[in-house]
Amino acid sequence: MPPVAVQLYTLRDACVVDQDAVIAGVAALGFAGVELYSGNRAVAPDGAALGGRLRAHGLRVAAYHYWGDELSSSTFGDTVAWAHGVGVDTIVCAAPPAGFSCTRAAYDALAVDLNALGSTLRPHGLRFAFHNHADELIERNGYRGLDVLAASCDPDLVSFEVDVHWAAVAGADPVSLLTTLGDRCRLVHLKDSRPLDAPEGEPLDREIGTGRLDFDAIAAASATADWWIIEHDTCIGPELDSVGRSLDALVRMGLASR
Repeated sequence: MPPVAVQLYTLRDACVVDQDAVIAGVAALGFAGVELYSGNRAVAPDGAALGGRLRAHGLRVAAYHYWGDELSSSTFGDTVAWAHGVGVDTIVCAAPPAGFSCTRAAYDALAVDLNALGSTLRPHGLRFAFHNHADELIERNGYRGLDVLAASCDPDLVSFEVDVHWAAVAGADPVSLLTTLGDRCRLVHLKDSRPLDAPEGEPLDREIGTGRLDFDAIAAASATADWWIIEHDTCIGPELDSVGRSLDALVRMGLASR
C-alpha cells in the first residue's frame, strides 16, 4: 500500500502559531510524510530550511499545493527554487482559478493551461497534478469537468490527485473514478463523508471510518498510487488528534502501518 502523508492545510491554524511543533507532532503520530500548501511557504519562505526540518523528523514531502499566481511568469523561478529547496517533486493545482465558470469551454481552456504548466515544470524535474473538488465531478449538460480534463490533458504532463470525499459529495463513485484514472492518479486525498441521513448543518467531511465511504474498496482501487494523503477540511477537537484518529482507522483496517 502507498505511504500515508497528511495535508498540512488540515493543520493550518496551528502552522501559523508554531509550524515546527506541527511537524514534530505529525512525525510523532507516525505519518510518513506531509503535503504542503501555500500557507506553509508563507510561514517558511526558506524552502531548504523547511526541508531540513522535515527530514530531521523523518518526513518526506508528498507534493505541494500552489494557489494564485505562484506559477506566473514573474514568480515561477522563485516557486521552483522553493520546491527544490524543500525537496518536493510534484506541484499540484489545488483548484481552478477564482471565478472559474465550470463551462465546457472553460474546462477546455483549463486543460490547455494545465498542459502548458506541466510542460514548463518538467525540465525543472517537477511533475504536475490537478486536485478535484465537487464542481469538477458534477454533471452539466452531458459532461463532467474532470472527464474533460482527463481526455484533454497529456498523461505525460498532468496527473490527478483524486479527493474521494469531494467526489462523493458530487454524487460520483470514488472507486469508479480511481479505477478509470488508473495510474494517472498518483496522489489520493483521503477523508470520509458524512452519512446521507446526517442532519443538515453538520460538516460534510468526517474522520476516516466515521462516515459512508468504503475505504477497503478505495484502497484496492488506488493501491498503486504514490501517496495516500489524509486531509480534513474540518476537524473535531484538536487538529493533530483528528488526523491521528484517521490514521489510526487506516491502521485498524489493515490499510496502513506506522
